[in-house]
Amino acid sequence: MFAFDVPCATATRSSKSGNVCARSATVLFLFIHPAFLAIDSTLEEAARMAGANGWRINLPLLMPALLASGILSFVVAMESFEIPQLLGTPANIVVFTTRIYDLAYGGRVSNFGAATVLALTLLVLTGGLIFVQARLLRGRSYTTVSGRGFKGRSIQWVIRLVRSKRSELPMTTLISLIFLA
Repeated sequence: MFAFDVPCATATRSSKSGNVCARSATVLFLFIHPAFLAIDSTLEEAARMAGANGWRINLPLLMPALLASGILSFVVAMESFEIPQLLGTPANIVVFTTRIYDLAYGGRVSNFGAATVLALTLLVLTGGLIFVQARLLRGRSYTTVSGRGFKGRSIQWVIRLVRSKRSELPMTTLISLIFLA
């Protein structure tokens, strides 16, 4: 549709990877934060009293959330197409999905066979990751049992931080940097 004769100066590998990280950070937070809130702090205290570190207890409890968010982050990174196509193509930066598109629709002669092989490779990679996750989590139950004193960790400090007048400029700057990355 549009021809870009001038190479885009902002289309570098680091800026595109920064964009993928910014997109993935929110998804990772939404998956992992509730898992952290569900962990009873008395489990960590008991582990420390027994001589173990807290990660010996926390890591197995966080494993389902960490694996799910890691796989989702990988899929989001691999399916990224619009920004690499618009910014990367004029700068001759090719990623997996733009290569599939170029093979299918980019040349004078379409090469649907090669595009299909690359797309199936992506599908097999994703399926393999899901299989590995199922094997790692097989036969385990991830339920946190707590006593009557456990109320869960509150995110009230986040709400207070967002509503306070002192945080308006830093929060606006942070959000702007995430969207501009």
